[in-house]
Amino acid sequence: DLIRVQYLGKRTGTSRVTLLGTELLDYWSDKAGWLLAFVVTCIVSWAGWREAPQRWLLHAIGVLALLVIGSAALAVIAQLPVLRRLSPRLDPGPRWLQNLRSGFRAHDRRSLLVVEGLLAPLPWLWEVPVIMVAGHALGLSLSPMLAFAMLTAANLGTVVPVPGGAGSF
Repeated sequence: DLIRVQYLGKRTGTSRVTLLGTELLDYWSDKAGWLLAFVVTCIVSWAGWREAPQRWLLHAIGVLALLVIGSAALAVIAQLPVLRRLSPRLDPGPRWLQNLRSGFRAHDRRSLLVVEGLLAPLPWLWEVPVIMVAGHALGLSLSPMLAFAMLTAANLGTVVPVPGGAGSF
């Protein structure tokens, strides 16, 4: 994602900090959807299969929650008027902070809440039954929680840097 920010900044001439702000919002929306999908999967798994998440999955989701909270805190802190008062000339702050704020303002709050609350969990929730059906085709009986755990493990596998940027492929 950071390489994409660098590339787009060079290609379009847009401030890299503005693009970083937009990228942080995109990251936050995607991962907030993952967390909401986890909550829905926990409810479905508990109601239908009486299954709780594995311990490693709770730890992974906890780390993810901290990252989501951290990026949300950065967005909120960057908008605080206190940062504007730190400047001796009563201007809106340093240029990098103005650019970061403009990246955060790429979406209004209402549309962001709709995206994060309703749309962002949908791809993650869609992949759970797809994994369950694929497992069934292989003769595996997977509960929604196990399918979500497989999805989480696959996504965690993409975090490890690979030469050539091949990711988990």
